[in-house]
Amino acid sequence: MARPNASLVFSTLFTAQDVNNLLKDDAGRRQAVDFCRGLRITKVYLETFRGEYAREELLTAAKELFLREGFQVSGCVTTVSFG
Repeated sequence: MARPNASLVFSTLFTAQDVNNLLKDDAGRRQAVDFCRGLRITKVYLETFRGEYAREELLTAAKELFLREGFQVSGCVTTVSFG
């Protein structure tokens, strides 16, 4: 049942490819923070695998920045096939 006074939370997902390509440096991570703020996103999901692994050091850097900037952060794996 919907709660009329509940806060609306917006989330987004950065795919493993996004982590490796768009969040690979400070400028890209800062742009992602600004993008999320502009859309009132308060929670981000950082995907660890989708056909390729996100680089661990990039996941860590993105996670730390988003947390410092006040976002909730979770990891995720999106299954596209089994086996």
